[in-house]
Amino acid sequence: MASPRTSPTKQPRVSVLLPLPLAGAYDYRLADRMDAPPGSFVRVPLGKREMVGVVWGDAAGDVDPAKLRNVHDVVDFPAMADALRDFVDWVAAYTLAPPGAVLRMTMSVPEALTPPRPRVAYRVGHREPERLTPARAKVLAEAASGPPRGATELARAAGVGPAVVRGLADMGALDTVEAPAMAPFPVPDWQQSGPRLSPAQRKAADGLVIKVAEGAYDVALLDGVNGAGKTEV
Repeated sequence: MASPRTSPTKQPRVSVLLPLPLAGAYDYRLADRMDAPPGSFVRVPLGKREMVGVVWGDAAGDVDPAKLRNVHDVVDFPAMADALRDFVDWVAAYTLAPPGAVLRMTMSVPEALTPPRPRVAYRVGHREPERLTPARAKVLAEAASGPPRGATELARAAGVGPAVVRGLADMGALDTVEAPAMAPFPVPDWQQSGPRLSPAQRKAADGLVIKVAEGAYDVALLDGVNGAGKTEV
């Protein structure tokens, strides 16, 4: 078991916090020339399985080197910011919860850490369907009028069900191609103007802004019926 996070110096051993209700981080060994600074998402072995955890700092060094297991690889994903890791530690200490359980809430969508899978798209093939129904004709006409598209997108444009598209592909009337993965969502613009608030909403929002600006611990209760605009505030 490793100690809490320490200095961010690079070394062959690191402590890795896993998103499990464990008391703390575990020490792992880095492979030669593997760079995993604090905050890096890494894949590590745990028992007979592999998990993604976060490098929490330097290793404690109290584990027999012969018992250390290697970090499998570093996930190609932006590192977890120091502020968020500090917040995980603070919440764990404040609520008397295992740090790994708190970390799990920040990693609740594991798919975000895996590379996007290529999409299967369809284009017009070189075989004529055995029976050209109106639905199949619509799909073939739509497929011939644009770039390769997925089954759902192509079916929606043709006004039929995705099963028609897949049926044409099974008989060779449509060819499958590998399409690029979906583009990531754009970075949110935090400077974009927010919703227009009513006078009562603005009064509540201004009070929250003042509390934030004071930089001290405080508690606020936002009281309102359903649809009053609490989320906008």
